[in-house]
Amino acid sequence: MADEELLAHQDHSVVLNYIMEETRDVLFTPPEIILVPPVGSEFAVIEVHFPGRRLTLEVHRKPEIRFYWKDPKTQRETDIRWSSKQADVTFPEQDRDWIRARVSKSPQASEVHLRWAW
Repeated sequence: MADEELLAHQDHSVVLNYIMEETRDVLFTPPEIILVPPVGSEFAVIEVHFPGRRLTLEVHRKPEIRFYWKDPKTQRETDIRWSSKQADVTFPEQDRDWIRARVSKSPQASEVHLRWAW
């Protein structure tokens, strides 16, 4: 995507793709992805697809998603605002079977957490 273009001579992309034999319930209980430092100095993108499952909606019809940093030493958690220059979380309005989260200039010593409910 356009917002994933890398700066020349500064960064390189890393794409991880896994095929797991375990069930979704074993792998995602609780449903969460954690990026462990070091992460992208310019930005980091988490994209999760879960065919056959749908994001749970809260009372205000928003998906139950928490996007936050966690300091591994102090265990302090800091929520990341979804729509800002710093972060963007998107998901389909109708199907709700995937999440894409992008964070800019993430702290290099903190974990980036994306947690959701289905």
